[in-house]
This record gives sequence, structure tokens and C-alpha cells, in this order.
Amino acid sequence: LVVLAAVAGTGAWWWSQRTPAVAQASLDRMAFPLPKKPSIAVLPFDNLSAESGKLNIADGLTEDLITGLSQVSSLFVIARNSAFVYRGKPVKIQQVAEELGVRFVLEGSVQRSADKVRITAQLIDALSGHHMWAERYDRSIQDLFALQDEITNQIVTALRVQLTEGEETQVHRRHTRSLEAWNLYNRGVEKFYRFSKVENAEARAMFQQAIEIDRAYALAYALVAWTHWIDAINFWVDRPDLALEDAEFLADKAIALDDTLPDLYALRGVLKLNHGEFDAAVALARKAVALNPNHATNNALLGFILQVTGNPEAGIVQFKTAMRLSPYYPAWYLENLGYAYLMADHFEEAEDAFKQFLDRGPGNDRRAFVSLALAQTLGIMGKDDEAKRYIAAALEIIPDLTATKWTRRSLTKDRRWLDRATAQLTRLGLPK
Repeated sequence: LVVLAAVAGTGAWWWSQRTPAVAQASLDRMAFPLPKKPSIAVLPFDNLSAESGKLNIADGLTEDLITGLSQVSSLFVIARNSAFVYRGKPVKIQQVAEELGVRFVLEGSVQRSADKVRITAQLIDALSGHHMWAERYDRSIQDLFALQDEITNQIVTALRVQLTEGEETQVHRRHTRSLEAWNLYNRGVEKFYRFSKVENAEARAMFQQAIEIDRAYALAYALVAWTHWIDAINFWVDRPDLALEDAEFLADKAIALDDTLPDLYALRGVLKLNHGEFDAAVALARKAVALNPNHATNNALLGFILQVTGNPEAGIVQFKTAMRLSPYYPAWYLENLGYAYLMADHFEEAEDAFKQFLDRGPGNDRRAFVSLALAQTLGIMGKDDEAKRYIAAALEIIPDLTATKWTRRSLTKDRRWLDRATAQLTRLGLPK
């Protein structure tokens, strides 16, 4: 083992010496100030395999590396959604670092041939333009999961980060030993993050197939639960109440298999809102963030829960944290940040957030409800004529929309605030 480690280390050093430096990133051009802790973006690995349709190792490897590194509290890790913006694009390391506001960038490639796989990886210090570490691995496909751990260890060592005992366990946790189940899960994740009705259902089917292969695959159960919750909140199913019941059942099933998954605590937190268990919702969401402080979505969900449970100022902070972790954040961050601003009486900021959402968001029910929130905001600001135009826009999307229906869909704890909001909307012309 010592000899093999020495050879591997020499190979990494030899390759890094032959790898040319890249153009240096500039602190002045950074879109965001650099975090105090080591900051890294893991770019999607290039897929060089001729048989990519069978098993897309590149995306799965990238996903797992981001997930593993994200659980290291002494690192700042860019979220999966923002990293995958660069997939398949000819970008420069300097550009990526400046746009995402990170110092280190990991890039690599995957090439599979039959039961063999070649993976290259290189960690670059964008400020100096130098390679911190680089390596090429030729392994059996069956060694893929062990190889992921090896690459993660190399990154952590290169960044001189010390893992706690709990982080060591979490970073190297294997959620399944089945390559087939793992592949189905990752294909499902790709569809899941597109946030559409059809692809949410397709993602669920893939997660369910993964479970059929590995009945102990807690992460797949968790994602099936999330798909049901997303169906419910977007009213993509005829019985949202039944979808929420399915989400709760599957979340309980997943947590019985693995009680260390941050996503499950975030999900159980938002589900508690439907039962009016506000303190429990906050506690569960905080636990999710404590387990993985780099998880952008869970930070945003904590922000959402804080906002609806009467602490919008703290919610704003969490949304800002989530947006920093994922600079290319989804539109729903803006929607709920807007509500947090509105409930905190920051009306100009609320107006800006809602309008940004409407510029980006799809033409569905959520657009109608955000139009109402914007109308409410504008009415408070004395801009009644503009507010009434947004009331009309909401009614174009949902002609039978009423103040009662709007109220029923709200999870807000502060019913007095909700009564005032309803009165404002009916004053502006929304039917009761």
C-alpha cells in the first residue's frame, strides 16, 4: 500500500508539472467577495465515453463529488445547479472562478470502455493559475465508488482541510453499492432539477426503479418523497393532500433507513407546516442546514420556513446565503425572498424580487400568485394603478381566482398579516 501510494503521488506530481498554468482570475473581477474559507466549484466532468447512453458516469461522479465536499464545514462549495450551468460549454477556469466567486476549480473527464474507466481530474488555484493537484486513473468500473473517495481525499488534502470524525463518515458514505441503481438515481436527478410537471413524474419513475434494484437506497426514497411534495405545492395533481401523505410516508421510510440525510430533515420541516407545527418545522430545517451548511436548497427552505413562521428578517439572511452558494439560483428563491421582504416591510426590495421572478418564472399558477403578491406590495406603496394591472394579469392565468382561494394556499403563521393582505387585494379588485 505504501508503494502504491508513493507511485500514485509521484504520478500526480509528474502530471501537474507537465500541465500548463491557466490565466489568473482577478479579485477585482469577482462577482462576489471570496469566502474566508477555501472555496471551490466542481465543474461537470466531460463525458468522453462512446457508450454514454448506458451509464453517464460523468454526471454521477460530479454529483457525488459535490455532495461529498458540501458536507465539509470548513469548505465553501458551489451548489450542483450552478456548477451544472457550465456542462458542455467551453469555459475558462478564470471565467468560472470570477463568475461564481471561488478560488479553486476542479475539472476532469471520464472515458469508459467496456468494464474499464479512465478518469482525469485536476484542481486549479484560479488566483495563481497553477494546478494544485492533477491525476489520471485507469480502473475497473467496479472500482468507481472507491475512486470517488480517493479523488475526494486528494482534494481535501490539497486544500489542507481537516475533516471532523462525523464529516469523514458522511463524505465517504455510500448510499448504494449498485451501479445500476446509482445510474438511475442520477438520471432522475437530472430531470428532477428541471422543475416541470412531466419531468418531475419522469424523475420519480427513475427513483422508483432505483429502489426496486436496491430496497435500502434511502436517498432514492427521499427524492421520491420530494417529487410528491413538489406535485402538491404546484397543484400538478388532482389531490395535493394525498401527494403530501405520500411524501410524509416515504420521508419516514427513508429516515428509518438513514437518519443522516440532510434533505430529509428539510422535507420533514416543510411538511410540518401543513400541520401547523411551526416550531418543529424550524427545528428540522435548522438541523438540515447544520448537517450540510453548503446545501443551497436547504438554506433556501430554511429561509422559506422562517418567513412563513413569522421571522422574515432571518429568512432573508438564509435566502441570501442560498443565493451565494448557488449564484444561478432557481426562480422560486426570488418568489419566496419577495414574500420575506414583503412581510418584513421592505417593500421596494419585495417589488424588485417579485418582478425578477415574473421575468424568469413560467406561466403557471405560481406566476398568478406572485402577481397578487406584487399587487399587494404596490398597493401598500400607493401604486394602485400598477397594482390593478397585476391583479388583472393573475386573473388571466386563473380566471376563477379569489381572495379566499389565495388565503387557503398560504402557509403563513401570522393570520393577522394574512387578513390585512386579503383586504388589500380585495380593495384592488380581486374577487372575495
